[in-house]
Formats: sequence, structure tokens, C-alpha cells
Amino acid sequence: MPDSNPHQSNLIYTAVMPVYKLHYFDGRGLAEVIRQLFHFGDTEFEDIRIGWQEWQETVKQTAPWGHLPWLEIDDRVLTQSWAIARYLAQQFGYAGGTPFECAQVDALADQFKDYWNEMSPFFYAMYLNDPEIAKQAKAVGKDMGNARENFEKQKKEVGEKGRDKFYGILAKEYKKNGSTGRLVGSSLTWIDLVVVDHMGVVDYFAPGFLDDFEEIRELQKKVNAIPKLQEWLKKRKHTPQ
Repeated sequence: MPDSNPHQSNLIYTAVMPVYKLHYFDGRGLAEVIRQLFHFGDTEFEDIRIGWQEWQETVKQTAPWGHLPWLEIDDRVLTQSWAIARYLAQQFGYAGGTPFECAQVDALADQFKDYWNEMSPFFYAMYLNDPEIAKQAKAVGKDMGNARENFEKQKKEVGEKGRDKFYGILAKEYKKNGSTGRLVGSSLTWIDLVVVDHMGVVDYFAPGFLDDFEEIRELQKKVNAIPKLQEWLKKRKHTPQ
């Protein structure tokens, strides 16, 4: 509004923020980066957490595209975790500083999804090796077998190979990016948040599994030291995965 126009001096312009509602399981998983982006963007959202039984019995039948997460933006719906993360990262300034950096971030995020899928047998065994999760699984009648033995088997046959491939790529990109303390460019991007949060999950369930990757431990340390992230870690609901 031009200050020189006296006829407009009493007009008030307000930007109406969208109403955001995030739907996901009661855990971190593929939605934690979305929650973190809302916090970094100083933007309120409704964090709708869905229990497994509720998902199976009611929510799954009506969920857009039949899976989680999904994000309501007023009367619109956006699905797929990385599509949501990219959208919010672009809105809040964490997608990359240039078009090429944005593409680099997307490439690493897609590589993470490949890693996630490749490592799923190991992650499943890793979770069931946890006494509390094993107890919950038994309570619903799941045949646990020898959880520890299966964890060691999957670690050797799947986990170590997938880990070395993915974290080798990350270490290479981190070193190539110089002394920025980031994977891409000189500023924080959403792929930094994805990797560091996932590392925290692996550290909880499989301590020491990632210790050989010094460069990525450095990334983890630098990202976790960001005051804004520390704020979020203190306020968020604690779930190990």
C-alpha cells in the first residue's frame, strides 16, 4: 500500500494462511521431515496421528490413494511424503538455493527412497529386535521366531550392503560440497533433515551401525546443533521411530 495515497491509509491488507492438517501414523517415519519443515517455517499445523488399529479398521478405506501420509491444505489434498516435503521446502526456503541445487536435493531424496526399500527387511528385523516392540507384536499374535537371530542375519545379508552403498554416496557428496556442513549448497535443505532424523532412528535401534561414516557423523552433529531443530526436538512427541 503506497504511503503517499491518503485515500488508502485506512485499508488493512491481511494474508490468510492456509489451514494445514497432516495425517500420519503415531511415529516419525516418512513424515518427520514434514513436521520439522513446518517448525522451521514457523507455521502451525494440525498433527493428526493415527494408530495402527484405527488405520486398518477405518482410515485406510477412506485415505486418499490408500496410504499415509497425506496433507490437507484448506480444501485441497496432497499425498506422497516426498511431494509434501518438496512443496513445504519450496514454501519455506529449504529446497535448495538454485534450480540445480533443488535437483541435487531431489536426487538424494530419491536415492534415500531406494535405500529405504532395499533395507526394509533389515529395518523390520531391527525394530522387532527391540524388546518393547517385540512385546507389542506378541500381544497381537505375531510369531516372533528368534528376533535376535533374524536381526543378525538381515544385518549381514541386507543391512551392511545397503548401508555401505547409501552412506558411501552421502559421504562422497558431503566431501564434494566442501566445508559447508550440508549435503547440498551452503544452507540447510530438507534432505539434511531427512538423513539426520533417520540416523537417529538407526542409532536408537542399532547402536554403532553407522559409526564408520565419519563425514556423515559430522553432518549429523552440525545439523543437530541448529537451534531451531533443537527447539523442535525438545517439544515434539517422543517416538523412537
